[in-house]
Amino acid sequence: MILTITLNPAIDVRYDMSQFQLNGTNRTDAPHRTAGGKGLNVTRVIAQLGEPVMATGILGGEAGEWITSTLAKDGIRQNFYRVSGNTRTCLAFLHDGKQTEVLESGPHVSTDEWEGFKQHVATLLSEVSLVVASGSLPKGVPVSAYRELIELAGQYGKKVILDTSGEALREGLSAHPLLVKPNEEELNSLDPAAPIEHTLNRIGDRSDWVIHSKGKRGADAIVHGQRYVIDVPNVAAVNAVGSGDAMIAGLAVGMVRRQSVEETLRLGSATGTLNALEEGTGSINCAHLEDMLSQIRVTRMSPISSS
Repeated sequence: MILTITLNPAIDVRYDMSQFQLNGTNRTDAPHRTAGGKGLNVTRVIAQLGEPVMATGILGGEAGEWITSTLAKDGIRQNFYRVSGNTRTCLAFLHDGKQTEVLESGPHVSTDEWEGFKQHVATLLSEVSLVVASGSLPKGVPVSAYRELIELAGQYGKKVILDTSGEALREGLSAHPLLVKPNEEELNSLDPAAPIEHTLNRIGDRSDWVIHSKGKRGADAIVHGQRYVIDVPNVAAVNAVGSGDAMIAGLAVGMVRRQSVEETLRLGSATGTLNALEEGTGSINCAHLEDMLSQIRVTRMSPISSS
């Protein structure tokens, strides 16, 4: 079973509008509400692929109750840790070919609550084979959070896939996660003065799998020092939000199923691309999976030496 960790989940509310008027009245049909946060997007796609998964993370208040009830309706196993604050709500207004967002910061997590959450995670690790930790940190949670969780998982012999950014990513890398998936912006933030290739090589010294996600241009990967290039088909994207999370889900499933490196990279790229074809965030249509897999090319390149 795969365990997903979402430290800062949200109720994601999307409004589809023909236009958006500042300082005016805007009307729209019923909004689309989703149990959101990067880790929950990952969770849904893992479940859609038919792989056992359990979601954990930090929830609080009525918003947290709504998320747990929504996941339960979807048949997703869950075991969250409750805090005194209220889980955030994030609004997205889609209008005129643009997207305007209003994002709450989420609850403030106390030191005692953070320590309690780590103890909670420890009780879950014995029954899982792989951990996926994704997303931003709520207020009060230390920037070292993912490093601490990776070290905790290591005490139980479990590996962690990490998908975050900024200082949380930098700290997490020091604990040697199994896989990271930085995009160009995240790579530049780690070392603005260095070429991307150099930064990728340095990350490869701290993570067995490094996936440089490039959106519709596919991805580059370094796996145990071996470089791969992944080409994906051009598709008419409906909603690309969550495609990176869907990719992480496919990679995690490929790993627990002990697929080859090439098969795992192909599955992750397929699920990421399929997500872009759906209106919902963190969702794929598995009926199209085999066809998509056949359209993705994974090319093994010359090995890369670390520098």
